[in-house]
Amino acid sequence: MNRPGFLDQALFNELAEKATASPRGRQHHNFHQMDEPCHRMAVGLQPSTYIPPHRHLSADKAETLLVLKGRLGVLIFDETGTVVDKRILQAGGDCLGVDLPAGVYHGLVVLEADSLMFE
Repeated sequence: MNRPGFLDQALFNELAEKATASPRGRQHHNFHQMDEPCHRMAVGLQPSTYIPPHRHLSADKAETLLVLKGRLGVLIFDETGTVVDKRILQAGGDCLGVDLPAGVYHGLVVLEADSLMFE
């Protein structure tokens, strides 16, 4: 039997600790099985990490990012690498997430220690 996966403070604390200990400054927790078409995960992030510009080309690889704790900067790029939009995503703030269609170049910077997003 499958069990519910809770997004609680215990998980948030575990991800923050593992992200701090990771050389990459991030740690994810999958709620999906790898063969599922829709990936769902919580990601702990520290300011030492940077998610470089990238895009997902498959039509079924749109991406939604929601900040559950902390603050992230999202950068949107055009085909030439020029920044065409940028936002601060902040838990409880004016903008807490972004829905990215497939094919859109984007990158993330972590602006606050122990930040956590759901993807």
